[in-house]
Amino acid sequence: MCTTPYRGDSMSLKCLWSPCPLQAGTASPICTSHSELTRHQEAHALQLCEQWAVPSQCHWPYCSSIKKCRIFSTRRDMQKHIHRAHIKRYWCSQRTCNLGFSAPSDFNRHAYTAHSEERNYLCSVEDCNRSFNGFSRVDKLNEHKRRDHENVLCPFDHCGMSMVEIDWEKHVNRFHFANSNYDKVYECSLPGCESTDSKFTYVHAQKHLEKGHGLNWSRVNNILHSSKRIDETEPHSFMLQNDRAGRSDVSTDCKPCVTCAKKHSTVESQGLTSGETEE
Repeated sequence: MCTTPYRGDSMSLKCLWSPCPLQAGTASPICTSHSELTRHQEAHALQLCEQWAVPSQCHWPYCSSIKKCRIFSTRRDMQKHIHRAHIKRYWCSQRTCNLGFSAPSDFNRHAYTAHSEERNYLCSVEDCNRSFNGFSRVDKLNEHKRRDHENVLCPFDHCGMSMVEIDWEKHVNRFHFANSNYDKVYECSLPGCESTDSKFTYVHAQKHLEKGHGLNWSRVNNILHSSKRIDETEPHSFMLQNDRAGRSDVSTDCKPCVTCAKKHSTVESQGLTSGETEE
């Protein structure tokens, strides 16, 4: 596979502007080469930047920033955006492709994704044709699994990840298991989490305490380092406890878990809509 940016003159390319203000209102004028099209795009960029007067949207045809209602507050911001998003200087060398890119990194990603013969990321589902004809990028493999295979939801509380069943063991080993003698797996006993089964790794326990219970870094650090072993028969399992429990001189407040509150709210609403009534 060739990864050299193509600047050849072999194909006719159309301007996206219709009518094109640079060609006396011609509808989508045709450029005879990639280099000519690049120069044509640069002329449009110069015209747009010269016309900029007040904070406004980009008026380049089909610009994705329009849907996002993005406003460019300075002429320099508009100029940067146009050159990064719309001026194509790197062209795919595949004759049937004809795609252009603004940056070498975008071109290289396209070359290895769309035209590479290497497909090292294989689907783990045995009877899937992608188990032998895989993907060049791991994000494309994950997208395929989500779209084409029935996923199972991780049963551990606070996780929320879904995966094909065959990847279940790999997921548990990575996110809910002590992989060395120095690793710990944590459960949480703070408000809202008293009866949950989560098996947090150290990093995920940090995130849970910060985002779920709204604790600052100092409290998070104290709780992690004061955690107690749950059972001597399970040397890697530790319980996260309130580091200020029983102290009257300081606030012991700890926000109930946001994730658990949402889950309980969803369960209750589903129960009511299914015809259940509260006693």
